[in-house]
Amino acid sequence: MYSNTTNKKRAKFSPLVFNFIALSLIIILTTFYLTQANQLASSSFQIKELEERVGHLRIANEMLELEIASLKSLSFVKEQSEELGMVSAGIPEYVVSVGSAVAVK
Repeated sequence: MYSNTTNKKRAKFSPLVFNFIALSLIIILTTFYLTQANQLASSSFQIKELEERVGHLRIANEMLELEIASLKSLSFVKEQSEELGMVSAGIPEYVVSVGSAVAVK
């Protein structure tokens, strides 16, 4: 049989301690949730900015490729050669060698 005079101590939680622990847990979880939500919003904003930057850089790249193509065009090269005073080579004249010996020691 059980006696009322046992020396075992039971941990007793008063409602005040339980409420304090529950409130602390709610505050900690709420803070964690708000922190995570803020980081997610910040990350999505940064992603949006980077995507816009990629779009601008693609447009700039296409413009530079067009400029490269125009600078490599034959008409541009011809204009630049005329501005620099260059003339066309004309018909080349080839030297025909007589005999088979090129150099003799």
